[in-house]
Amino acid sequence: AADPARLNAFAGFRFHQGMMRSPRFELIGADGAAGFAHIAPRPLAPTGFEALRDAFRAAQRGRPDLWAILRAGMDAPYLARLAWWRLAKRRLLWPSPSAYQLHLVIEQAPDPDNRLRLGARRDPLGAPIAEIDWAPGEADARAFRKMARAFAAHWRDCGYETRFGPLVWRSAPDAIALGDLSDAGDVFHPVGTTRIGAHPAEAVVDPSLGVFGLPGLYAASTSVFPSSGGANPTMTLILLTLRLAEHLTALHRRGADALPHRRAAP
Repeated sequence: AADPARLNAFAGFRFHQGMMRSPRFELIGADGAAGFAHIAPRPLAPTGFEALRDAFRAAQRGRPDLWAILRAGMDAPYLARLAWWRLAKRRLLWPSPSAYQLHLVIEQAPDPDNRLRLGARRDPLGAPIAEIDWAPGEADARAFRKMARAFAAHWRDCGYETRFGPLVWRSAPDAIALGDLSDAGDVFHPVGTTRIGAHPAEAVVDPSLGVFGLPGLYAASTSVFPSSGGANPTMTLILLTLRLAEHLTALHRRGADALPHRRAAP
């Protein structure tokens, strides 16, 4: 980056109403597929923040780490700037020196070969341990190409090359192939294993999250999502759970109203 502090102020985490947020470039395609991009630092050397964290962890274990305390003291200027950015600017100061990386996150195309299953291994209580079969596919490579092209155009058209520096791609946006995703990671939001739908032939739970064929059993989980979406699923899951609670409350009230009224005996 030509000016790391300027890029930090533009793209770094900020604190608002008790939450940490960061700017994101979001894209929703005509086919409904979604994704986003954000910028994050990769420290090139240990920082005083890591030393301070190690010192606190050691203190919690009751074994003070004098070397960690010394390292934190040696990086006191950075820690002071970190505190200033947090309290005065309400932002997170990126460590220096760092490499600045663009992270592309896409909604993965649903694939029946990506699944959770019970494996042959068992835990100490004898229960089978879950295993995951997962891999990106060609549709995901196309989604990454689309996202990379859109972000490159946005970066260029907004003049960010001049303000922050040019983008250096590991693979050119138009050349991203399935092999380039061999070291791609997932963000641990498995979905689709008990997907929601209108009929048992196509889904596991109905629109009210009730499991088909098992009256009284409901699933409040991200596993009911038909696809992964382009962002963290927590808020959507909370809304689904609140909706389920209202549904169950309404069922309970209708059941109570249907009971015969009894008079107390004298």
